[in-house]
Amino acid sequence: IFLGFVAAFATAAATIGSSVGEQDRSYTPTTASEVRQSYDFGGGRFTLDLSDVSDVEGLDGRDVQIEGVGGKIEVVVPDGMDVDVTTSVVGGQSRVFDQTSDGFDITQDGFLDGGNDVPDMSINIDLVGGEIVVREAA
Repeated sequence: IFLGFVAAFATAAATIGSSVGEQDRSYTPTTASEVRQSYDFGGGRFTLDLSDVSDVEGLDGRDVQIEGVGGKIEVVVPDGMDVDVTTSVVGGQSRVFDQTSDGFDITQDGFLDGGNDVPDMSINIDLVGGEIVVREAA
């Protein structure tokens, strides 16, 4: 019964999260200086696409925090970087690179190895309800 409750809650959170606030926010910085330290949004769809950052070495040592109430958060990380990711979702789903978790009160860590002697950054994402997707640039 408990697992059924958790699955039902996760589905409801994802469904509700996708319509809370109904705001779409999309950020596509082209330089490291345009990347904020933190991003907050109420709900809807939030996209942070870092694939066009031309000076990825400027992201070395940076910590980026993203917090949202409900909806979908998608982050696209640039090529040629080491990226540490930590996600936390009260109810919904988190996909970090090649790992997926869903349910209630989930935390997921992921790491992208960009090669030897490359810049590294960390991304922390907290979402109350909905879906988180972190992927490498195509």
